[in-house]
Amino acid sequence: MKATHPLSSQRTQGLHTPGNFLKVNRGGHVNTGDSPLLPALQYMEENREHLITQAQMAELCHLSPSYFSRLFTHEMGVNFSQYSASKKIAWARELLEQTNDSIAVISEKLGFSSAAYFIKVFKKHEGITPLLYRKYNNKLNK
Repeated sequence: MKATHPLSSQRTQGLHTPGNFLKVNRGGHVNTGDSPLLPALQYMEENREHLITQAQMAELCHLSPSYFSRLFTHEMGVNFSQYSASKKIAWARELLEQTNDSIAVISEKLGFSSAAYFIKVFKKHEGITPLLYRKYNNKLNK
């Protein structure tokens, strides 16, 4: 006898077939198919200024935290915290390139606890500080 899945078969039907995984294109748009992760991904896009936890997103998707974690990693190719950090840094790059907002304002807009922590995370991901990134990539001055 097969064990029943915690999600209804209708919600998971075809979820793990090739070509039906979540795909994020260069513009940041998500092609989700029938994934139960869609509410979490949409929430993250619409609430950039909030600190969002994996537990909150699991609850939003009506999944247990452990199943959400496994499903997220399987479909997205990285774990939730890696994905979240990458998205925040991508949004930071956009703001640095397209606005004259201060580092503190950008940090606040993206839900970092402080500008110093934002700078530390940005430098870890990009290899340079946000200020240097802006200097070399500012589209406003071109």
